[in-house]
Amino acid sequence: MTGGGAAPVTPAPHPRSGTDTPARSGPPRRPYPGRVKSADTEFVGGPLDGRVLPVLLGMTHSVPKVYRVPVPAHGDTPATTLVYRRAKEYDAKGRYRWRYEYDAGA
Repeated sequence: MTGGGAAPVTPAPHPRSGTDTPARSGPPRRPYPGRVKSADTEFVGGPLDGRVLPVLLGMTHSVPKVYRVPVPAHGDTPATTLVYRRAKEYDAKGRYRWRYEYDAGA
């Protein structure tokens, strides 16, 4: 004989979770109640003039009133923050959508 003792016992996977840990009781937890939504928003003026970038929407499904873009220091240029303010843009049918206009005074 080459040794005594019982063979190690490996636990069977839990039937609901497929892992070795028991499942918690209650409904499954979701990390976020929905998907994060964004809207393609046009930027007018300043360094981002003419660009259309996705902007995350808030709780009311609207873009924020002020959009700040931090610009890191590069060479002799100090770090700055670009400030864009929300404005309405109307189409030919009178419908509006949001765009950002550069605020040079901020």
